[in-house]
Amino acid sequence: MHWFLQRVLIGASHKQTIAKYSTGFDQSLGVLTVSSAATLGVGVAAPFATLEAFYGLSGEYSIFSAVMELLGSGEGGLALGIAALIIALPVYGVSTAFDLWYKHELQNEKFEKVSGRSSLCGYLWFISFAAAAALIFEIQTTSSDVILHQSVYSLLLSLVLQKIVLTRISRLISMVQFTSR
Repeated sequence: MHWFLQRVLIGASHKQTIAKYSTGFDQSLGVLTVSSAATLGVGVAAPFATLEAFYGLSGEYSIFSAVMELLGSGEGGLALGIAALIIALPVYGVSTAFDLWYKHELQNEKFEKVSGRSSLCGYLWFISFAAAAALIFEIQTTSSDVILHQSVYSLLLSLVLQKIVLTRISRLISMVQFTSR
């Protein structure tokens, strides 16, 4: 395998990370993690919808710009809910997967802490996905004239990739912990 491709797939070869012991499809989890982060960035920063009379918003908004606009217009609770559930939780999930895959070695005590976070992120994933679906449904039903843009699909793709990555990494962690006992 070419050194650059190996570096992208499993990280540094001298580190004893979980990526080093992956085989088959699991070797692509690093690429899926980076893809999930990239599509999350597009889903949050690119224009999400063109709205007409949605909680005082009219025009074209990304999720991030809509949160900022809602904060400025007195809808702080809604803005913080959207920011926490659709921005912060997915970022937390991607960073946890990235740390487990590339950063923490199996013998390190931080690996145990972060591996516990991965199962929590798996549970919180459902909340993020449900919040994104609820936001899309609310936009569709509340606003009379709405156009959803491509970043809706980027956000949903990112969440699906996160679930795949977190599920497979949890499986790898269980295998490593079982064989090391």
